[in-house]
Amino acid sequence: MKKIALLLAVLMVLMCTLGACDKKEAGSSSGASAGDSSKAAGGTKEIVYLSRSMSDPFAAWLANSIQAKGAEYGFTVSVMDQQNDAAKAVEMLETAMNKKPAAIILQPNADAQVLSTIKRSQEQGIPVLVVNLPLMEDPSAVPTVVCDDYSLGATLAAEAAKNLPENANVVILNGIPGMSVTTERRRGFQEALLDKRKDVKLLDEQDANFNKDEAMNIM
Repeated sequence: MKKIALLLAVLMVLMCTLGACDKKEAGSSSGASAGDSSKAAGGTKEIVYLSRSMSDPFAAWLANSIQAKGAEYGFTVSVMDQQNDAAKAVEMLETAMNKKPAAIILQPNADAQVLSTIKRSQEQGIPVLVVNLPLMEDPSAVPTVVCDDYSLGATLAAEAAKNLPENANVVILNGIPGMSVTTERRRGFQEALLDKRKDVKLLDEQDANFNKDEAMNIM
């Protein structure tokens, strides 16, 4: 069905609203195309979206935006909440596959081991699109939409550089150590703020693992 392929393309564009995107498409061996999937799924009008955590304001915004965009194309988007629990990811993917939806969209937890389950979904003709964070197991194995993280960090830091008062003190709460997402955002922040505003003092820097609760506890 051309409509599901078009919707997935639109959702890729939606993911770029916070910054330039890097679209990584898996090779043809990774699974069925979106057009083939609609036949395998019996022409269903449901898409299942697996949110990392609906308690995260950004994750909730993303889920709601995808639901709204899906409705514009005549699809019902069912949201499942992983609650920041990597152990639930495989279980929820299995549940989503059993629904035989037109597609599955996954906002992954960094520690989740889901690649083998995703491949089984693809083999069944149900396409999977990964958004927001690449799969740590193999970022190139699944069609993925992520932001240009350097530009995202630099854009936010440039705004901070404009608005922070002289001799301001700042604290940086990083994401997950070792991930390119974290490294590139931090690099953008460094170059657009700390390197340009020598009066700004970095008081402390810690890892919050993209987790709101951890960030609040640190602060």
